[in-house]
Amino acid sequence: MFGIASNQRAASDSLVLESQEMRARMLALALPAGLKVSLQLIVERLSEIAKVVEGPAGVAHQLLVLSTLQAPLDEAFASTEEPRRSLVDRAFLHLNRLLTVDDSIRSTWKGAFDKHETQCETLGALHLLSHGIFAFKADADSGRTDLILGEPVILSDDVRAAAAMVLTEWKLIRTGDDPAAKALEGLKQVRRYSRVELGGFELRDHRYVVLVSDRSAPVPPTEYEGTLAYHYINIAIAPDKPSVESRRS
Repeated sequence: MFGIASNQRAASDSLVLESQEMRARMLALALPAGLKVSLQLIVERLSEIAKVVEGPAGVAHQLLVLSTLQAPLDEAFASTEEPRRSLVDRAFLHLNRLLTVDDSIRSTWKGAFDKHETQCETLGALHLLSHGIFAFKADADSGRTDLILGEPVILSDDVRAAAAMVLTEWKLIRTGDDPAAKALEGLKQVRRYSRVELGGFELRDHRYVVLVSDRSAPVPPTEYEGTLAYHYINIAIAPDKPSVESRRS
């Protein structure tokens, strides 16, 4: 009997630790404010249960309450912008890696860079679209302009086929240009955009200023205004080798 009781106690202690860890991890999640409050109330309820019902039964009650969180948490994760933002970041990383290793892509981008800013916009939008991202820019009336077709964005089947929509502003940094001034110019333009959701999959709180340069160029850190984040990305057409870049830094 002593052995059974000892095993039950060990199992109970293990469940208590698991329950505490689950609560700590949930409280650390980046969630919408409303869900965050609800989660805090549930954690407080769990603490009250632990005070009243001890042993395996108390832990079972706690785990039951925790299991009820699966649906709202799944919903929160589905609505958060983080997975879509990561998709955008990965697409830009992929583009820079392609320019590092692929001579033909580098030649195409070099030709666009020598012609006009809109040529780089188009190539960039095509690359992002290959990752399921529909990139657009803000027009003079704070509307949305298709970077590839140059027309206002309409919620058509083509747009719905994307996994995410993102506001971008593309700026070229040529020899003699001030990268900081170009970044500020791009920032002013994305700031003019009025946030109006389109189709429920537009990144509301993340905007991108893309600085296209021949060699690697410095970019400012992400800027925040309330819930808005302005990200700066450098697309280097002929980037220095990592060893050279490291020595320069």
